[in-house]
Amino acid sequence: MRLNRHLKHLQRRAPEARVCGNCQACCESLVVSVDEPGGFTKKAGTRCVHQCQTGCDIYDDRPTPCREWSCLWIRGALPDAMRPDKSGLILWESANSRGRLLGTEGVGHPVLMGRVSAPGMERRPKAEKTLRMLNRASVSVCLILSSGQRVFVCADGQTSRVQHYLGDVPMRRNGNRIYIDINYCRTRWPADFGEESE
Repeated sequence: MRLNRHLKHLQRRAPEARVCGNCQACCESLVVSVDEPGGFTKKAGTRCVHQCQTGCDIYDDRPTPCREWSCLWIRGALPDAMRPDKSGLILWESANSRGRLLGTEGVGHPVLMGRVSAPGMERRPKAEKTLRMLNRASVSVCLILSSGQRVFVCADGQTSRVQHYLGDVPMRRNGNRIYIDINYCRTRWPADFGEESE
């Protein structure tokens, strides 16, 4: 795991193995584009055509992107209460986790990705507690809000550094949070708005 150094102590508190159970948060939250036989495309924030009451009706034959993807909760890096369907917040690693933001390098600390399932979920006590825990472990989180807007919840002491590396991106800072302008987000990440890129 790329974030081992930062999240190892969090994983020790969690069970060794978890199962999704009734949680289907990734099935609705994520953008999926499968370019293989039987493939399909799914927009962010929409139900997957393969979702059923018990989970995924093609689970044993699910496509590669779904098979290889996992959230931090299932990997044991987050508390039980942060199961995505219960907390409304799903967190995962991406290329950005290695200190890359918007294609720039040099941020110097991990940045997780996250998606919020409904307005204001990132401000609920469970989510706030988890975000603070990650921030204290020198991990920033780029949250995709239910509106499609992105906000960076910056690790302790890293807000100015993240702001600097975002450069000319239109943004607004509020404490340790950097809100990327929603019109910029719509242009830069149209899939977060359920739109096709041009």
